Amino acid sequence: MKKLLIYLCIALMLVSASFAATGDYVATANFATPCSSGIGVGLAFDGQNLWYSCYGSNPDLYRANPITGAVTASYNIAGGLGALSYDAGRNGIWAGYDSLPRDITFIQLDSNKNVTGSSLAFTAGIGGISLLDGIAYDAEDDSLYLSADVDTNIYQLSLNGTPIRNFAKAPGSNCGNSGIAVGGWLFYEGFNGCNQVIVVNKSSTADVQFNFSTAQGNDPTFRDEDLECDVVTFASQGKHVMWSVEAYDTNFGASYGSRRALAFEIPYGSCGSGGQAAPVCGDEQIDLGEQCDDGNADDNDGCSSICQEEEVEIPEFTGIGLGLATAGAGALIFFARRKRA
Repeated sequence: MKKLLIYLCIALMLVSASFAATGDYVATANFATPCSSGIGVGLAFDGQNLWYSCYGSNPDLYRANPITGAVTASYNIAGGLGALSYDAGRNGIWAGYDSLPRDITFIQLDSNKNVTGSSLAFTAGIGGISLLDGIAYDAEDDSLYLSADVDTNIYQLSLNGTPIRNFAKAPGSNCGNSGIAVGGWLFYEGFNGCNQVIVVNKSSTADVQFNFSTAQGNDPTFRDEDLECDVVTFASQGKHVMWSVEAYDTNFGASYGSRRALAFEIPYGSCGSGGQAAPVCGDEQIDLGEQCDDGNADDNDGCSSICQEEEVEIPEFTGIGLGLATAGAGALIFFARRKRA
């Protein structure tokens, strides 16, 4: 009986450990190359790589591995960029400004995620200071949301810069705006210097759904800047995350990294990458973040209930027989005898 109780306690501990909470720290991407200005602003995820931008720098755009932080490419787009957001449909990055005029740039990628060119999309006629901390592409209506540094309003515009609406920052924060992200019906808002993310209903922006802290005891100076959804990097662990990029380069050494982004767990399926809605497992469509989709939510059939490939255990056999039966012109039929208990 005593042994049984011990086993039950261990099982309960394992089960509890398998369920993470919203806002749990997941990982840090320590980027190999700092910004020459010491200030970073934007972050984007293209389904494979993280991209980060630098204020007043040349290069001002870097592509990096989200796990190792290794920088695999660098570019100079404008001598300084603000926030970033990946557009999966166009396979490109929308980039904000770090000075006047308030130019929004579109950066085109190729199939290997290399930059092939960039062009001015429009000059934004919005308020706030001349640094865009947050930009979010929304594939649902093909629009952009803009969040200027420490502003109190967020602006939604068409892709040619025509205003659609603006709304006040989410209730519950004493800080001004920072990074933003959208991918479905939820809208994520970061706040400059407050280490918090507040999530609202995109259609009813005063309606808070949940929030979480980005304060990290093992990274005490971390300061949120841009945000970006990632439904791919940790999907095999059953996790979708929100990346937040650090505003300033620091010199804490290898344990922190000079240029870095932190990943925090968000409710599975609450956000999609590339401006898209969260992937729907079981619809027989392989979405960004899914390795497979067999049209059901079953496990142990080669494609798991969260649409990740899985190994299937093959029953043990004691012997294999080969028989031949006639069917039409003839066919070989293989049959096996399963091991008896």
